[in-house]
Amino acid sequence: MELSHQFYVLLLAGLGVLVLMTAWLPMLLRKAPLSLPILCVAAGAALFALPPLRPFAVHPLRLPVVAERLSELVVIVSLMGAGLKIDRMIGLRSWSLTWRLLGIAMPITMLVVAGLAWGSEWPVRRRRC
Repeated sequence: MELSHQFYVLLLAGLGVLVLMTAWLPMLLRKAPLSLPILCVAAGAALFALPPLRPFAVHPLRLPVVAERLSELVVIVSLMGAGLKIDRMIGLRSWSLTWRLLGIAMPITMLVVAGLAWGSEWPVRRRRC
């Protein structure tokens, strides 16, 4: 597949915007409950929802391995961004919100997602190891 000049220019412009986002957004979002990884994931989802970019989107049923690797990359980058944002002193009281999220919200979310997947008729193909 040969890339057109217009696509190349748009790709470079997109990478430039991404570099600017990584430089400026952390300063702008210092007081907000959002982080750069959240905005990048949202921007990627919005961009690939546009009709001209849909052919480049990775479909999980057609390319399951690529979708899995990209998902892993998004999780690693998001966790890294969240870890870098932690500026709390170590202690039970200062980490109480984190422990509630890990001990209550995360298991409930996992159970809800598993229940939705179990009850759905999603055409899932099992991968052989």
